Amino acid sequence: NHAPLAGAGATVAFGDLTDPASLAHACAGVHTVITTASVSKTGTDAIEHVDLQGTSRLIEAARQAGVRHFVFVSTVGASPESPHPLF
Repeated sequence: NHAPLAGAGATVAFGDLTDPASLAHACAGVHTVITTASVSKTGTDAIEHVDLQGTSRLIEAARQAGVRHFVFVSTVGASPESPHPLF
C-alpha cells in the first residue's frame, strides 16, 4: 500500500522487477528508492528470479540513474530458519 508514502509527499513510481527497462524508467530523476517488492508466488525459482535477480536489477538501475539513497525492506531471510537466503 503506497498511499501513506504518497500522502507524505513521495512520488510513487512503478516498475517490473523482471523488466530492466521499466526499472530504468522508474529510477530516472529519482533521489531515493524504497522497495518492498516481493514475489507473491512460492517456490525457489520465483524467489530466485524475482526477489534476488529482480532486486539486483533494481539496484543496478538505481546506480545507473544516480539514485543517492536505496532502502530495501524484506522479510525474506529474516528468520535464521528461513529456507530462502536472499543475498
